[in-house]
Formats: sequence, structure tokens, C-alpha cells
Amino acid sequence: ATPLALRVVTLGYLPWQRSHSFTWGFMQDEELREKEAWYLSARGFQVLLFQDGLFETLAQILDTVLLFEPMFTRGVPGPILEAEYKFMESFAPLGPTPKRRAAGRVNVDEADVHSGDFLGIFRGDGVDPMLAWGMGSTTGHTTIALRTEEGLHVCESQDQSAYWPRRNGIQCTPWAAWLDDAEKAGYSVVWAPLRPEYRAKFNEQAAQEFFKSVEGFDYGFRTLLWGWIDTIDGNFPCTPPDFSSRCLEWSTIEVGFGILERLVPSLSDLLWRQAWNHRLGTFDDNLDTMAIYREADRQGIDLPTLPTLVEQDGWIYNTTRDGQPTQGPQLVCCVFVCSMWKAAGIFGDLTDDINCGEFVNEDLYQLDVFDDPANRPEACKQADPENEVCQLMGPYTLHLDSYSSRPMSPHMAERCPSKPPDYVRPLGC
Repeated sequence: ATPLALRVVTLGYLPWQRSHSFTWGFMQDEELREKEAWYLSARGFQVLLFQDGLFETLAQILDTVLLFEPMFTRGVPGPILEAEYKFMESFAPLGPTPKRRAAGRVNVDEADVHSGDFLGIFRGDGVDPMLAWGMGSTTGHTTIALRTEEGLHVCESQDQSAYWPRRNGIQCTPWAAWLDDAEKAGYSVVWAPLRPEYRAKFNEQAAQEFFKSVEGFDYGFRTLLWGWIDTIDGNFPCTPPDFSSRCLEWSTIEVGFGILERLVPSLSDLLWRQAWNHRLGTFDDNLDTMAIYREADRQGIDLPTLPTLVEQDGWIYNTTRDGQPTQGPQLVCCVFVCSMWKAAGIFGDLTDDINCGEFVNEDLYQLDVFDDPANRPEACKQADPENEVCQLMGPYTLHLDSYSSRPMSPHMAERCPSKPPDYVRPLGC
């Protein structure tokens, strides 16, 4: 395969079949033919091996697609929910195994919830399990509490959907209304309050001003993948049982992104092209995928290292705000929460040395800024006595692995691996 075309070849395994050959036809279009000729001279063919036969592979793809059905429904159907948690247990076995819980919704006094408090969410909809598996997180979405003149709100970067019909992009929702919507959507939600010392540091007015400066900007799809990929081969997910023989590799991305761009050009703009152009200093040139590969080669940048270059908080992207085209930041859920903390002064003297664009979910809840679990409200202890954090709702238990355990450090989260099943992350990575 090349980033412009692929050919599926069935290999035989009879004793006398020592070698295989195939014919490769170049593109008819002169411009594409020149691009492919350059690629073959610089990179050669990429050989992608399917572990199973064609029909087995198609069946596996279908099984995977069915896990995403809840993206199109308000709630999560029971049988699919069970399949989602079985996936998590097999592919991302982090912390205590989630168990069915009977407590239902736990109501806490709004007065106990403060600006800057963290809310972690998991929804069995295909997307959250996939994100959790890749990141090494038990959550798939994150939000933050913020008080304004109108009262307590939950603020987040969110994509409008069948289960979240309120609004697209960066938004704040009144506390009670958000909890009602979360319950209807089938969320599991945990609340993690800041420690008093960090609660005192949190500048509420500065956070409100930052929120107003980004309110309505589209969800950060354009940087979604690139805060996660920190290493050349230490972040791509692997499958059980050995978590080593079947892993996503850069060659699949290199080829796949080029082919996807030809099929759905808007997808490349949404997911990788703008971010990669930023890393090459060619954002204004808006290079396409093949031109990005060529420019990286010209600059002496090995292609697998391109996604690992640090996402800078000051970068702006072509995006939308309240549905209108504009330029602005690209903040996924965890980057938005980190950015709110950063604007509010949580990072103190390290503020200029933190790139929130590199944070993923666990970088938030593993940060050592949260209150002692013993201080959680009595209602939370009674509902989920074995949980370190207060679970407000959800059909299954939701634990935050390595909760409040990592000290702040300059440039943290910029060089972190995330390999299943243990997801070992060295301190200060």
C-alpha cells in the first residue's frame, strides 16, 4: 500500500510457495503519479498484514461498529452496555473491575461543590471505551464545575449529538439541569473536589473570563489525537491476550490517512492536517497529507515522530464558533478542563511550563490536587463505600485509577506512553 492506493493480496502457505509477486499500476493522473513516485522512492511500499482472513476481518469490523450504536440513541441499551464493559474488562483492565451498582443517583448539596471541582464521565457508547483504551483512562469525558452570578454550572467541551442535544462546542449548563441530562444519556459520573489549598488558588473570575473567551468554539476534533500520541510506538493500542503481537502501528496511519483524505477530504482537515501543518510551520500553506509527508522529509523529520511533537497551547485553528467559520483554539474535553485550571492559577509558578494541549483524561484526575477521599459526603460513602471518589450516578461503578497521585512538574504529560494492559507512565513524563 501507499497513501494513495492499496492492493489486497491473498498469500498462500503451501510448502512450495516461497515467494509472492504482484503488479502495481501507477496512477493515471499526472500529479498523483508524481506524488506516488516520490513516496515510493522515499518511503517504499508499506505492507499491512491482516491477522485473520477477509471474512473474519469483516465480521470483526461489524462487531466493532455495533458497539457505536448508542451514539445515535439518548440512552444506552442494556445488552450493548454489557458488551461495552466486557470490552473494557478485556482491552483496558484498569483499576477495580466495574460492577453493577444499585445506588442509582446520589444527590449532594450544591454548596459542597466548588468552582474548579472535577467531574469524570464514562458512557458505554463505543467512543468512550475506545478513548479509554487508547489513553489508559477509566473515563471518556471530563467536565469542570464553575460558579457564576447565575449559580453553579457544569462547563465542558462537548459535541452535540443524539444523547446530548443541548448545544455544540464549549458550554456551561446549570448544575441540576446537567445532572438530569447526564442521567438520561446513561452517564456514569464521579465528582472529585479540589483540596482546600487548590480551591483557594482557583481564581473564579479569571476562569469565568477564560470561559467567555472560548464559549461556543467547536469541540477540539482537530487536536483530539495529538495530545494522546506522545511517543513513537508507546501509545498505539494493542489487543489481548498478550498486548504485544497485535498493535496499531504508524505504517497503518501513514497509509490510511492518505487514502482517507482522497475519499473524504473534509475528514483530514478535521482530524490531522491542520495539526500536522502546525508542527511543520506550514499552517498558512495548508498542505495536504502527501505534501506534509514530503515537507517533513525535506525538513529531516522522520514521519513517525511528527505526531509526537508537542501541541502548543497558543496554536489557533480554522474552526467554527456558534456554527460560524472562524479561527480559534481547539479544546477537547480534558484540554478545556486543564485550560480552565491554568487560567484560574491552579498551576502556580508552573503555568508557563504546562501545555494543556498535551493532557488526556488521566492527566487530570491523577494530578495531586484533590481532597482526601475520607472527606467525601456521607451519602457518597453509603452509596459506594469502596470508591475513593463520589459517584453521582451510573449503572456500573466508576473508579479513577491512580487518583490524585502525580505531582505537578514542568512540561508534564508531553512524553507519556500509554500501553495496555498496565499503562505504566514514568513520573515526570
